Amino acid sequence: MPAACTKYKVSITPTVPGLKCLVCNTFSHIKCTEITKAQYDVIKSTEGIEWKCSDCRKINLSKDPNGTCNCCELIPPLKEIIISDMAKSVESLKVQFSEAKKLTDVNFEEIIHEVNDRQNRKANLIIYGLTEQSARLAASEKTAKDKSCITEFLTSYGLDDSIISMDFKCNRLGRLDVSRPHPRPLKLRFDNAQHAQTLFHKLKSNRTQIQSDDQFRNIKVSMDRTPRQIAYFSRIKEELNQRIANGEANLRIKFFNGIPSITKVNNLN
Repeated sequence: MPAACTKYKVSITPTVPGLKCLVCNTFSHIKCTEITKAQYDVIKSTEGIEWKCSDCRKINLSKDPNGTCNCCELIPPLKEIIISDMAKSVESLKVQFSEAKKLTDVNFEEIIHEVNDRQNRKANLIIYGLTEQSARLAASEKTAKDKSCITEFLTSYGLDDSIISMDFKCNRLGRLDVSRPHPRPLKLRFDNAQHAQTLFHKLKSNRTQIQSDDQFRNIKVSMDRTPRQIAYFSRIKEELNQRIANGEANLRIKFFNGIPSITKVNNLN
C-alpha cells in the first residue's frame, strides 16, 4: 500500500510525488511542504541531503535555537543548477542572435532579388512537352513554328479569340540536345501578367480535355517559377508522397495566393 501524505491523507505516487521525513518517517506531498520543485529535484538527485518535515524542524530548533534547518544544505547545489541553466540560456541566446544577424546581413539582398524575380516572371508561362522543331531550321524559323504550334494548341480547345490573339514572344529554355528524350520547355512572354494568368487558368480548366487529346496529351502548362519556388514545391511534393505512404488519404496540393500547401479534401472524385 502506497504511503499517504500526513496533511491530506492522499497517496504518494510517481505522478504525485512526495518526500519522507528523516526524523519521523512520515510522508508529505511537495505541494504540502515549503519547498519548490527545483529544491525537490536537488534533494532526490543529490547524495547526502535529507529532508525534515516542518514539525520536526520546529522541535529541533526548540531544542537547539542555534541549529539550522536542512534547507541551508540545498543552497550550494541549487546555486550550481541556476548557474548551469543561466549558462545554457546565454549560449542559446548567442546562437539565436548569430542566426538573426546572418539573416539580416546576408538574406536581405537575396529577399529583394527574389521578390523582383517573381514579379518579372508573372507575365510568363512555361509550356512542357511541345514537340521540338528540326535542328536544321534557322532560329527564326523554329520560333515561328513554335508560335504556330502554340496557336494551334489554343485553338483546339475553343478558347476565346481575345485569348488566342494575345501577343506573346517565345523561346526554348536550355541548349538543344538531340540525345535528350524530352523536348526543351518553351517560355511564353506576354505583355502583362494578366494575360499570362488568364491563359493559364483557362488551360487549367480544360486540363481533362487536353489529357484526352492524343495530339496534345503530353503538354503541360505552368506559371514561370523562380528556383526557390521550384525547390519549395519539390519539398511539398516529397512531403505529400511521404504522408500518403504513411497512410493518410484524400490529400492534395493546392495553391493559395501562389503558394503551394497540402490540404485534406473530403472527396477527390
